[in-house]
Amino acid sequence: MEISPSTPRNVLPTKFEHFCNSIIMITLAWLWYHFNPIITFLLKLGVMLARAMVHCKKYQNKYFSYVDIFENIVDEDPEHIQFITVENGKEYKIKDLDIEANQIAHWGLTQKYIPGDTIALMMLSRPSVISVMVGMAKIGVATAMLNTNTTGNTFAHVVEVATTSSNTKIVIIDHKLKEHLKVEIETLQQQNIICIIWNELVLEFEKLPQKYLKTRPSKKFRLSVLESDPLLYIFTSGTTGLP
Repeated sequence: MEISPSTPRNVLPTKFEHFCNSIIMITLAWLWYHFNPIITFLLKLGVMLARAMVHCKKYQNKYFSYVDIFENIVDEDPEHIQFITVENGKEYKIKDLDIEANQIAHWGLTQKYIPGDTIALMMLSRPSVISVMVGMAKIGVATAMLNTNTTGNTFAHVVEVATTSSNTKIVIIDHKLKEHLKVEIETLQQQNIICIIWNELVLEFEKLPQKYLKTRPSKKFRLSVLESDPLLYIFTSGTTGLP
């Protein structure tokens, strides 16, 4: 007599299996509850790193500097209000800073500035501080910020240090400090260091060809600048000696 194999029947889980499954589910729930923030953080970090890698690959082997970042921000939102003066509530849009920076850059080219040079700047707190820094950076020139309280031999020292290796030796001085530094300015001029008063420089911009007033200078003027090259110099206070 032929015996056919019996059809397998469904076997119900035993109490032990129920217990094991419950332990597993409870463990997974506990892990998710306690480590969910970490897991979420790791996932977000992974996404950020992936985006950073894509961004870096986009600009790989391409020249990209602080100035390029600034100009990209201007292009994305030129109407963004960057500064509001306390004195009169005047608003400065970021495009206004870029326009003034372009004027400064073109003026710098007329002064025979070359990449690697440094311009000294003694200016009170005003939006034009940013314009000068960015404008000179557009042609590869660093800016040395001078303490507005500096006078006498200390002032002469910081200007000399800032301009010693520059092809062109210029210090821009805020017009409100002109009378305060009258003697120092005369001393610097005797040393063939050009002292330019800010409001007089603004008038010089009007002598530039109209096409320069808003046009950005070519990137070729800063192509030799490396990522390791300084953008800005800030002197120490000099409380224990010269800055």
